[in-house]
Amino acid sequence: MIKEMTIEDFVPHNIKYGFHGEEIPIGIDDITLSVITLDISGHYPDGSQGARTGEFLRGVSVFLREVFSLDALVIDLRELDYRWGDNLLRVAFPQNLETSVRDRDSWIGYKIIGSQKNKDALYGLFCDFGKSSGIKKIYTSVDDAIQDIVIAGKELYKDSV
Repeated sequence: MIKEMTIEDFVPHNIKYGFHGEEIPIGIDDITLSVITLDISGHYPDGSQGARTGEFLRGVSVFLREVFSLDALVIDLRELDYRWGDNLLRVAFPQNLETSVRDRDSWIGYKIIGSQKNKDALYGLFCDFGKSSGIKKIYTSVDDAIQDIVIAGKELYKDSV
């Protein structure tokens, strides 16, 4: 017998997530960047105990990027109790998808936001251990991340004028 299930049946009970998006003007003609902020809170289990949670969050990240054809995805982990566990790294992988992204050349990337409490652990995960993620900085402010996205967008579209 097949059991009827929803996506909520797969959400780890220790995690809450939500997202909101915006089109951000970059100041060049009428060009805007499509950006979603994914807010993740709760407790991320240490080590291999966090494997299911990491895989679930990767699925949410890929879903958002694919369905909404984003230029950047801001992942706000300030409210996440995280100490260690490498499966969280997959929330920002792959940096370049070879699928239906609106224009792969316009993909600016993932921006990771941490708190004073977890930013060192996140830096170790994304910037040291996971160098191939392309993440070079852990922000502590969404506004700072958005500012860097706009700067990258201006560089990307500077020849459009």
